[in-house]
Amino acid sequence: MISELKYLQMRSSENSSDSSVKRIGSSSFNGQAKSSTK
Repeated sequence: MISELKYLQMRSSENSSDSSVKRIGSSSFNGQAKSSTK
């Protein structure tokens, strides 16, 4: 789970143009990310 989040974050950071991927990742791991990070 953590590795996937990191991967998504890195990918979203690198591919800023890909808003769809960023949106999907953010939407999918929004709650989990907040819970994991905090």
